[in-house]
Amino acid sequence: MIGVSILKGGGVLLQGDHAREAGGMHRALSPGEMAQFFPNGENPFHINPRTLKRYDEDPNYDARDVLKAIVEDSAYALEKAGHPAAQNRTELRRMLREMINKSLQLFNSRQTNDANKYPEKAYLDVNNEMSLHPEFQGHAYAPRFQEKINKLKPEQIRIRNKKNQLIMYNASQEDHAQHGHMSESGFFGALPLFLKMFTEQYGVEPMHTLAGGNYIKPESMLVHTDPTTGKRSNAWKYHYSNQNVFDDADRGTRHARADGEPHHLRSVMGSLHPAWFQPSHETDYASAKTRLNYARIVLTRNNTGSEASDADILNFARSNLMQTIHDSALGRRSTRSNTRSKKLVDDMREVIGLNRRGSGVLNSTEQQKLEDYVRVNASNIPVGRYLGQGGVGAKSHHNAKSTLQEALMLTMMISGNPKYERMLQRKRGADDGFAIGKLLQQKFMQSHAHDTDYVDASQFQFFEPGDVPKPVVSLDPSGTLDDGRAMRSPRVETGEFAISDPPSGPGQRVTGNLAYTQALPSQLPPRDPTFDPGFKTSSDTLTDLMEHLQSADARMDSLIIKSLPSRRRFSLDDDRDCHILCKSFSLETRDLHLIDQSLGDWTLIAERLKVEPRVVKAVKVALRW
Repeated sequence: MIGVSILKGGGVLLQGDHAREAGGMHRALSPGEMAQFFPNGENPFHINPRTLKRYDEDPNYDARDVLKAIVEDSAYALEKAGHPAAQNRTELRRMLREMINKSLQLFNSRQTNDANKYPEKAYLDVNNEMSLHPEFQGHAYAPRFQEKINKLKPEQIRIRNKKNQLIMYNASQEDHAQHGHMSESGFFGALPLFLKMFTEQYGVEPMHTLAGGNYIKPESMLVHTDPTTGKRSNAWKYHYSNQNVFDDADRGTRHARADGEPHHLRSVMGSLHPAWFQPSHETDYASAKTRLNYARIVLTRNNTGSEASDADILNFARSNLMQTIHDSALGRRSTRSNTRSKKLVDDMREVIGLNRRGSGVLNSTEQQKLEDYVRVNASNIPVGRYLGQGGVGAKSHHNAKSTLQEALMLTMMISGNPKYERMLQRKRGADDGFAIGKLLQQKFMQSHAHDTDYVDASQFQFFEPGDVPKPVVSLDPSGTLDDGRAMRSPRVETGEFAISDPPSGPGQRVTGNLAYTQALPSQLPPRDPTFDPGFKTSSDTLTDLMEHLQSADARMDSLIIKSLPSRRRFSLDDDRDCHILCKSFSLETRDLHLIDQSLGDWTLIAERLKVEPRVVKAVKVALRW
C-alpha cells in the first residue's frame, strides 16, 4: 500500500531513483527477514528489499561493510575540506585503516573483562581493504540499542553477544507503528575513539553519516554512481523521528550537483535573481558595523576577490541577500514576519501566480498544483551551510537554507520570462531593471568565480509532486507486501550481551569523546620508609597538608577566582549548585564528585580526568569556600 503518511519515525527507507525503481520507498529488510532469507548472514543494507539480491551485483553500486563505510566517509570528509592528506587517496585510506586498528587497541586497553574486547587488529594488512579480520565479517545484531555511546566510557560499551559474536548492526529498540522491527544502522563500539583521533589529527569535522560516534548510518554503506554522469547517490535514507519522509523523499537526487554533493552556498547566492542584490531604501540596521563588515567580507571574498567601494559595501549590506545571510549568521530566520526578505519572496510568488505565504488561500486546483510543484522542488535543492574558502566560511548559515531554496526555485521560474520580469520590476519599483543589483551580483560572482559553479534551470531535473516516491507502509498490522512478506515485520530476539548490561547513565565527560581511563587515588602513594621527615605523621596528614597548600595557591590565583560562578561555597548535596558548576565548567555531576573525593596532586587529577588543571582548581575552591 502506498500513500499512508508516517507521523512518527520514518525508519530506513529507499529514496530517490532507487525508490522509484522499486515502486516506492520500501524499508530495509528487518532482523527477522534477514534471519529467514540469509541464515548465513548478510548486511541488511546491501540487499534489495524487492528482489532479495545484493545491490552490488550491479557494478555501479559500492556495497561497503561497516568499517569500510567509516574509512570512505572519513576520506570523503577530508576531500570535501580540501585537506592536503586527501591528495594521495591510497595513502589516506591506509592511514585511516591504521587509525581504526589503533582505536581498537585503545578500546581494549580500557576493558576490565576480556569478554568485551575486539581483535587487536581489524585490518590484518592496512594496505589491503580486503584483509578484514574474520570476526568483523559477521552480521550479528545488538541485543539492545545502546544510546549515545560517545558519552560512555569504553568499558561501558558492549560489543559482543553471548555467542561471542561481534555486534555489527543496530535494530530498532521499539517496534515502528507501520514497519515493526527495523534494521536501523551499523555499529562499531570504538567509533568514538576513532573520531577523536580523526579530528585531533586532521582538524576536520566527520561526516554526518557517522552520527557523532554513536552509529553508522545506512547511507554510507551503499553508494551508487551513475555511469553516464558520474553522479553519486545514496540508496537508503535514515529518517529521524521528527522527519517527514514525504518532504525528504527525493532530496539530493535530481537537484544535487553532478558529484552528488549539495550546491555551495556561494553558488546558490550568486545564482539568485538580481532583486536579491538590489539595495533597499529601508535602513533598518543595514548600516550597523557588524553587517557592513560582513558584507565587505562576503562581497570581496575577504579582500581576495573583486574590489568594492564603500558605496558598494553599503548597498550590498542593504540588500535582501545580506539581510538573509547576516540574520542566519546570528541564528535568526530571515523570513520571520514582515522582514524584507519575506516581502521579496512573496512578491516573487505573486509574479508566478501564487498567493503570499501565510494567506491560507488557494484559488484553484491549478494553483494548488503550482504550490506543490514549487514546494517539492524547492525543498529538495540541497544547499551547503558555509561560504567556503578565503576566510569567509567560519559561520554556519543553516537558518538561511529554506529561504535560499525557495528564492532559487522562484528565480529559475522567473528568469528568462519577459512577462514575469516586467511584473517583478513593477512590484519592486525597479524601473532601471535592478541595475545596482546586477552590478553587485557581478562583483560577487567575480569574487567567488574560481571555485564556484553557478546554476540555472538547465542543471535541474524538475519533477511533478506526484512523481515523488511514497513510503510503502500499512495501517493494518496484518498487511502484506506484494511478495507476501509482512508489511509490519514482527520482532525477533537478537540475543543477549556477552557480559551484563552497562551501568545506566552517561559516562565520564572529557575533552573530545574519550572517558577517563584510570581510577583516581584516594591518597598519596606510600612514602619511602627510609625517609625521615623529623616528625611523626601519617599519610592522611600529608595528604591534608598538600590539599591545604594547593587550595591556598588556587585562592591566590585571580583567574581561578574570576572563573567561579559566584564567591560562595557550593554543595554537592544541592542539585542547583551541581547544575551551576556543571554548566560553568562543562562537567557532569559525577565529575564533581570525583574531583571532590580525589586527593593528591591536582595536576595529576586533571590529567587523569582529561580536563584542564584550572577546572580542578576552580571546583576544589568552590566546594571548600
